[in-house]
Amino acid sequence: AVSNKGLLSDCASLNVLIIEENEKKTCKFFIKFLPTQETTVQKFITALAFKKEVLFYGKFVPLLKELGETTLEFIPESYLIRDDLIVLSDITELGYSHSGQDFLDYDHLSLIIKYFARIHSFSIIFEENLSKKLGEEVLLDSYFPDLVEESQFARNFLIDCQFEHMVLFLEKFPNVAKDFPLEDFVVRARKKYYEIYNVVKKSLKHKNVLSHGDVWQPNFFYKCDSKRKPCCGIVFDFQLLRYAPPALDILMLLHVNATKQTRDNYMSQLLLDYHNELKSTLIRFNIDLKNTFSFNDLQASVQDLRMYGNFIGTLYGYFMALPKEKFGPAFVNPETNEKFWTNPKFRTDLCYSFWDDLSEVWKKEWLNNMEELYELCKNE
Repeated sequence: AVSNKGLLSDCASLNVLIIEENEKKTCKFFIKFLPTQETTVQKFITALAFKKEVLFYGKFVPLLKELGETTLEFIPESYLIRDDLIVLSDITELGYSHSGQDFLDYDHLSLIIKYFARIHSFSIIFEENLSKKLGEEVLLDSYFPDLVEESQFARNFLIDCQFEHMVLFLEKFPNVAKDFPLEDFVVRARKKYYEIYNVVKKSLKHKNVLSHGDVWQPNFFYKCDSKRKPCCGIVFDFQLLRYAPPALDILMLLHVNATKQTRDNYMSQLLLDYHNELKSTLIRFNIDLKNTFSFNDLQASVQDLRMYGNFIGTLYGYFMALPKEKFGPAFVNPETNEKFWTNPKFRTDLCYSFWDDLSEVWKKEWLNNMEELYELCKNE
């Protein structure tokens, strides 16, 4: 088996040789397990995150199938679930691979956003059908509280450090603030960033669904047709699940994995793609979306929660944009790993040191994020 250390868990490939009547067959699987040696971020997040994925595959998916949702070809098949280990299908052996794009084009985004519509439909199907079966209202966060407990942005020192680093990073863009001094921009931006603690919570205004929470390219796999267009895919990693508006996943998809130009050109169409897929999925279960989550509701929630897209696009940008051959050693070395997550100035200086290695496309996207943040802060 080939073993790797992920951001939140360790993983390995597993080859099983089956010999039957003198015939040999090798079955390949993908294993996720609790880290043998925890990094700083894993100490804060991993135990709860891993528990959620165990619960997702071990309890939620089987119950969802009992309620009639059996078309789950876009998530990995699970074969063995333990508290410390998950065995899944090896999707690379099935012909799936990453897009190979720095930023996704419309075809890839449209396919993936439809899969997220189906993931979000899970909780609606679950709540509607189980409520009918039990004769009383059932909500996902009450029935499976551990499944959707916040694991990524729970209020703690680690996340405070991420916010403070992002505030320090504003100094890289001194010309963005035009109507007030940079110092005022920093104060307003800090307030906006700390609001994220509330943004990721269950909404009292918008429809809440099972939200994936980790919507970036390492978790998307595709197969392409003869014209090299993506025709089917797999969504991976269910460690950061929460019960929140679907807008959070949509905004993350479009701010982490797409350029501003792509968002400007295709946002409306992608929202339509999403809503049409959600509607057609729920029709199979005789659930009328007009009564639960109209297209206008979707648009309103995306508008209200756009600060999350700006924040998450900037936060994940470090892991997408910075050169892995230089950035990677900061994670391998335990001392620098701890400093990266807990020392905002160290992290900021490290990012500054790699700035010249960034592509011009990424620099432009970072500037776009800062300009959007400024607009969001202007009315504070």
